[in-house]
Amino acid sequence: MTERPQIRIYLDLDGVLADFEPHLHAKGKAKEDGSPKWDDLDFEWWTTMPVCGGAQDFYREVRNLGDTKFLTAPVPIEDCFAGKAHWLSHVFMAERGRYILNELIICP
Repeated sequence: MTERPQIRIYLDLDGVLADFEPHLHAKGKAKEDGSPKWDDLDFEWWTTMPVCGGAQDFYREVRNLGDTKFLTAPVPIEDCFAGKAHWLSHVFMAERGRYILNELIICP
């Protein structure tokens, strides 16, 4: 019997697991046209994004299917990199702590 290849699954953070758009507007970080005020998105903003409803259960189920990674694009501001890592390890999956960061890929 041939073994099936391992499935690799990539999950986006903003707007998929983290509730980006509502948080943007709730914190007054959107321009008049609705686009983000990127320079205003500081560490505190990134770390306080609400988790999308059902996202944690979805992640737990998806992990059973294959090698799961978080894939996210950064704003070229240090607070974004640090804030996304903090959100993932302290808000989204606090029970996994810093070890979940082994699954985080931040790239443009």
